[in-house]
Amino acid sequence: MIELILIETVGIGQFGLKWMAKEFKSLNLINFPNREEELDDILQDFSELPLIKMDLTGFINVTDSGIMHLAGAKSLTFLSLSGTKLTDVGISALKGLRDLTHLSLNKTRIKNASLSTIRKSTFSNRKLKYLDVRYTRVTDKGVKELRGLPHLSFLNLDFTQVSLSCRNILAEVCDDEYYDV
Repeated sequence: MIELILIETVGIGQFGLKWMAKEFKSLNLINFPNREEELDDILQDFSELPLIKMDLTGFINVTDSGIMHLAGAKSLTFLSLSGTKLTDVGISALKGLRDLTHLSLNKTRIKNASLSTIRKSTFSNRKLKYLDVRYTRVTDKGVKELRGLPHLSFLNLDFTQVSLSCRNILAEVCDDEYYDV
C-alpha cells in the first residue's frame, strides 16, 4: 500500500495509527483521520516512512514537538502545516528536507525568523517552488529574507503585515523605507 486516506474515519486512535506506521512501510501519502487527534508522538513513526506528501492542514493539536519529528521525513516534497501550532522554533526541524517543493504554513504562529530559516535550509536553493504564509506575522523584513530562492514561483502573503511596496519579492525590489536600516 502506498496511499492511505483516513479522512473522517472514526475509531482508529493512537494505537491504530502507530500500528499502521509499522505495518505499511511503503506509504508515500497519509491523510490522518481526525483534525483534533494528538499526533505529536505519532509523527515520529510516520517520519521514518518514504512519505512524499503529508498534509496536516487544520490539525490544531500538532505542535513544535511533533513537527520536530518531521526532520526524519527526508523524502517529503509536499508539506502542509497550515493551521497547526507551528512557531519559529519548529520550523528549524524542516531545514534538512532537501526535496521539499511545496510548503504551506498559513495560519501558523511563525514570524520573520521562520523565513530566514527557510532561506538557509537545504530545500530553498534546490527545489522550493510554492510557499504559503498567509495569516502569519510575517512583515517586509521577513520577506527580505526570501531573496535568492531561485525556483520560488508562488508566494502567498495575503493577510500578513507585508506592505504593498514589497510585492516584487522575486525581483528583490523591496522598498527600504519599511526596514530598520
